[in-house]
Amino acid sequence: MAVGYGNEVVQSLECFSTLIDRNGGPAATFLELEEYQKTWRTTKFTAQRPLDEKLWHSLTRTKSSLKLHARAGVIPKLRRQLWLSALQVRDEDVVLYSKALGQPEQGHIHPEIVLPPGVPGFSQRPEFTISFNRVLEHITEKTYYISHCPVLPIIAHLLLHFLEEWECFVGLNNLLKRQASLNKTEVESTASILTIIKLMNSHLRGVDLTTLKPIGMGENLFLMKVLTHWYRWPFINQPFWIAVRIMDLYLVEGPKIFYRLALSAIKLYHNSTMLDADRTGDLSPSELIPHFLSTLTLEQRSDWIQQALNLPRFSWDSLFKTWLQNCSIAEEMVDKQELHMSDQMFMQTNGEEKKPTCSKIKVDPTSEILSPDDCQTIGNWLPDWAQGDYLNCIFQASKHGYNLRTLYRKCELSELLILVIRSRDHSVFGAVVIGDLKDRHNNTFFGSGETFLFTLKPNSRCYYWTAESDLILRANDEELIVGSGGGQFGLWLDGDLDRGSTATCSSYSNPPLTGNNITDFKCAAIEVFSISWES
Repeated sequence: MAVGYGNEVVQSLECFSTLIDRNGGPAATFLELEEYQKTWRTTKFTAQRPLDEKLWHSLTRTKSSLKLHARAGVIPKLRRQLWLSALQVRDEDVVLYSKALGQPEQGHIHPEIVLPPGVPGFSQRPEFTISFNRVLEHITEKTYYISHCPVLPIIAHLLLHFLEEWECFVGLNNLLKRQASLNKTEVESTASILTIIKLMNSHLRGVDLTTLKPIGMGENLFLMKVLTHWYRWPFINQPFWIAVRIMDLYLVEGPKIFYRLALSAIKLYHNSTMLDADRTGDLSPSELIPHFLSTLTLEQRSDWIQQALNLPRFSWDSLFKTWLQNCSIAEEMVDKQELHMSDQMFMQTNGEEKKPTCSKIKVDPTSEILSPDDCQTIGNWLPDWAQGDYLNCIFQASKHGYNLRTLYRKCELSELLILVIRSRDHSVFGAVVIGDLKDRHNNTFFGSGETFLFTLKPNSRCYYWTAESDLILRANDEELIVGSGGGQFGLWLDGDLDRGSTATCSSYSNPPLTGNNITDFKCAAIEVFSISWES
């Protein structure tokens, strides 16, 4: 039998997995398996209705609408359709694979592109391996720019359980075209590791794995080794249906889900009893977390994914900017074969000034609070991706009015906001807020772990997230809260922007930001700034 499209003819390319019947639908045999049934029950990560055919046809199929339902579950009959849609595979794309098959076979696959041991599979037909090797050979021949992509064979292996061979080829080709969707070179892989380390410092403060490092090894070199195969953690030695659920999330939400899972795995490992046991163990650094994940029960694995999804938001835009910046650092590291960095490149300590890292940054001359020196101090505390040229004043209470709703309206289009307050006793303090203010309508805590508190006067200090509490940001018409936990607010403002309070909270372990142990204050001036770049 042949598949035809226009004048092109392709040999029969059916799926060689027992999960798909010859009509392209799901085979029903696995539905009765206890492992599948248990995974279905334990991987419902939201209270929404699981994604089914009726929802599929009624939804607009935007990312936001699909995400909540996909997190709740995907019925087997729809999974193949969901994956094809997420990969943007069209029927006419069969021609692409027809042309690939027409090329002479080289009989080899790039040595970096091999399936590692421990990847789960499900009752495949004998031809499955032949089909898998054929897809990888043609995808690596077509995409000549791949030199280091350890996760590619894992993705291909799982896709082939639900897609036909040509669909898998086209889907992988589309994935590889998306920047940062899959790391394709050693530079990109190294940049992703540097990004994880950055995220650890902003989202996992208090988590320290370097107590496990061998004597004589630098801290950052050790972390690099621990994170060597971080992209594989969601799949290696995982139950098949857990790996499938992670694929659901990846194809709908993008590579950000892998970063979430990595941070969640690191946090769980740090808080586990295995951390102490591994101090004297024989595992290499790269084996520590994969081994830990392999010991989890099905319920614990589901909790791991749930905790990953519950991490405070970090936008893909900011994550991508950090990754891009790290690509230039990684290129130098790879060129020099130098995978050890200064131990102070990433580490920051609460209450201490970060060493100057940004060029001269200018402040809006209309500011009634900030001096050029204050502006430079704040600039040195900002994440690397936010190192701009100019602080633009987008809200000024003396000009726009002392009203919290007006502040939101003026500021909700900016990803990063710098809130600065001068109290009537002349203290100057505030917060760098990273998060989408539109999320305030949910009336829950939100925001990124890169959000932090600071004091400028009487003494300049910043206070980064400790990861002890996920209560980072809450905003409504009556109040604005930055940092909570332990029954206290790091910074609280009322709806009239007239008064506020500041106290030690577990999210930031900050003293009162007024600098004089006074918790309640009256506002003399309030300004909010955004970052801009010179053209």
